[in-house]
Amino acid sequence: MIRTAAAYLRVSTQGQANEDRQGLTVQLGEIERYAQRHGFALSATYQDTVSGTRARRDQLDHLLDEAPRYDAIIISSVDRLARRARIAYGLIDELADTGLEIHITDMGVYDADQEGSALMFGFKSVMAESDHRRLVKKLFNAKVAKVAGTPSRAGKPANPLMAYGWRDDMIDPTEAHWIRWMYRRVTQVGTQVMARELAEQGVRTRLGTVFTPTKIRRLIVNPLYRGVYEFGRKRGAIMARCDVEAIVSDELWAAANTALSERRGSVETRNPARLSLFPLTGHIRCGECGRAMNGIHSGRRQYGYYACGHTLQTKYNRTGQDCTHKRLYRADALHAQLQASLTIMQDDEAALLECVSRPTLPPPDLTLPLADLTRREDRLEAAYSAGAYTPVEFAQRRRDLQKQREALLATPLPVAPALPELTALQTQLREARTMPLEHLADALGLKVTVSPDGTV
Repeated sequence: MIRTAAAYLRVSTQGQANEDRQGLTVQLGEIERYAQRHGFALSATYQDTVSGTRARRDQLDHLLDEAPRYDAIIISSVDRLARRARIAYGLIDELADTGLEIHITDMGVYDADQEGSALMFGFKSVMAESDHRRLVKKLFNAKVAKVAGTPSRAGKPANPLMAYGWRDDMIDPTEAHWIRWMYRRVTQVGTQVMARELAEQGVRTRLGTVFTPTKIRRLIVNPLYRGVYEFGRKRGAIMARCDVEAIVSDELWAAANTALSERRGSVETRNPARLSLFPLTGHIRCGECGRAMNGIHSGRRQYGYYACGHTLQTKYNRTGQDCTHKRLYRADALHAQLQASLTIMQDDEAALLECVSRPTLPPPDLTLPLADLTRREDRLEAAYSAGAYTPVEFAQRRRDLQKQREALLATPLPVAPALPELTALQTQLREARTMPLEHLADALGLKVTVSPDGTV
C-alpha cells in the first residue's frame, strides 16, 4: 500500500526561491527522490517564504491543520525547517504531536524516542544555527565595508535609500518638500501642533497613516536628512557612516534639533542640582558658531563655567572648521550680566523692543514638488491610454494626485508671530524677574548669545 506524504519547502526571500543550492526546485527534487525510494506518494506541497529565524509560518500552520490527510511529512534538510535550534525543536515537536512520520532527506526518519535520531537532529540544528550566524556576520561586515568605503572609493549606503523623502536612492520632490516644511516648522511650534497641521493638510506617511508626534521627532533627529547615512550599531557606537545627498542644510537641521531638544528639556525634566548651577542650560549660545554653550564644573575649580560645546568636542564638524571661541566664562558673572541687561530692558522701552525676536521666514519653494506631480499625472495618462487602468482606477488615482496638488498649493506661508503690545511685554518681564533664573529663562524664552569678547 502506497502511503501519502506532504512536502514542506522554505526559502528566506523570494529571490532565494530560484537559487541553485537551496531554491525551491532543488528542495522539491530532493524530496521527490526520497519519496520514490521510500515508497511515498507526494499528495501536496507546502512552501513558505520566511526567515528561518521566525517560528510562525502560514503554510506550515496550514499543513498542521491538514495533517490527518497524510501519513508523513518530508523536509529536505533541518535548516529548511529552521535556522535556530530552539525554533527547530519547537516546530519538530508540533509536527510530532500530529502523529505524522517526520522524514528529513539528509538524515532519514526523525524519532524523538531514538537516541541516535534525536542526537543527529540536535547536531544538525546547532550546525544550521552556527552557519546562519556566520553568514549573517559575513554579510554585515561586507555592508560595513561598503558604507565605510576606502581611501580610493567613497562609501555608499548598504541598501537603496527608501526612507520617507527617498525612493530607490532618489530624492522624492514632494516628500522632500514636506520634510523641509517640518524642519522649518519645528523651530516655531511643537510636534503636537505639527501633527495636527499635517493631518489637516492631507499629508500622510508613505503607508497612508498620519504623522504622529513620535514619527515627527524621529524624522527630525535622523542625520540622514542632513546627508549623513549611518549603518550598524554595536555597544552604542555607529559602525560606519557615509555621505549622501542632503534634503535639509546643516544649519536647518541643527536649528530644528536645538528647538526640539529645548522643548523636551523643560525645567521639570532637567537635573535640579545642575540646573541650579547652570540655569541658562538650553538658552545660551556661542556668538561665533551658534552652538549651545555647556556648563562645566569639577572639584578642582571653585566656580562653574560656561564654554562653547563645540570646543569641548574632539571631532570637527562636517565642514571641517572648528570653533575658535575657546574662553571659559564664570557662570555667576554671566548671570549677573544677564540680570543687568534685563534691568535695563525693564526701564527702557526701546531696549526691550529691540531684544524681542521676530524671525523672518522664507516661503517654501514648490517648484520641484509641483513639477513632480505633473510628471506623475502625465505617466498616469499614458498608462491609462495603454490600458493599464480601468476607468474607475484611473479616476481614483487622478483624484489622489489632484488632492496632493491642492494640499501643496494650500500650504500656508510661514508667518512670524505678531509682537505683543509693549505693556504686555513689560508685564511679562516684570513677573518673570520674580522667578529663579532657570524658570525665568523658560518663561521668557530667552536666547542668550555670548560673543568672543565676553559681551552678553
